[in-house]
Amino acid sequence: MNDDSGVDELAIMAQAVALPLPDACRPGVEANASVLRGYVALIEGLPLSDHCEPAFGYTP
Repeated sequence: MNDDSGVDELAIMAQAVALPLPDACRPGVEANASVLRGYVALIEGLPLSDHCEPAFGYTP
């Protein structure tokens, strides 16, 4: 995942958590990161009211 500036974001994230990232695993990690970015975009796109009570606990 290189951006326009040539920064390898995936390598930086792996290094930050001391995660070895072999070249053979890189395509799968990139694919999963892309899926997760999509989920983040969905969550960030949800309209949230400033007037709702917070949920302090969750019971499934």
